[in-house]
Amino acid sequence: MNISLNLLPPIKKKGLQKSLFLAFFQTLSVLFFAVTVALVATILLVRNQMLAGYQDLKQRSAVASSGAAVSIMTDIKQTNLFLKETDALQTRFVPWSDVIEKITALIPPGARLNNLEFDNSGAIRLRGYAATREDALAMIKGFKETPYLTDLVSPLSNILQKDNISFDFSMRYAEPAAAGQ
Repeated sequence: MNISLNLLPPIKKKGLQKSLFLAFFQTLSVLFFAVTVALVATILLVRNQMLAGYQDLKQRSAVASSGAAVSIMTDIKQTNLFLKETDALQTRFVPWSDVIEKITALIPPGARLNNLEFDNSGAIRLRGYAATREDALAMIKGFKETPYLTDLVSPLSNILQKDNISFDFSMRYAEPAAAGQ
């Protein structure tokens, strides 16, 4: 059996608690000060290393600005400009053969495509013949449901007749990434 006796009066207990709290606070303050000093020292060291690296880079840059280096830098800039122009052309490139293949897959068996026009801006125009109104409506539905075809314009004359319909569709091709795929 463990018995513990507390023979300190309440005033001394409070004094002892205050002493412990002050010692704890003092230890925390010293620790905070030490960490702050260590951080400041680290920051100063890193700053000095960065300044030394900057000075070194500055000296190398001065050496590199000699005649041969300037000629090489000019060649590099011209090559980079050429590569940027080539990249811009490639990003604007539309694989029209793939687009035509996808569009013609949307033409039902009872329809015939007579004319297909497209330009670099993405405008597409289809003209042809549909045997029935259902064929024309199937094409309209297919074009509207295709994410890379937008701004479909279908004149009312495309569906007024029941049979032997001469159709004319206009639409715009949108890159699959831009169209939400």
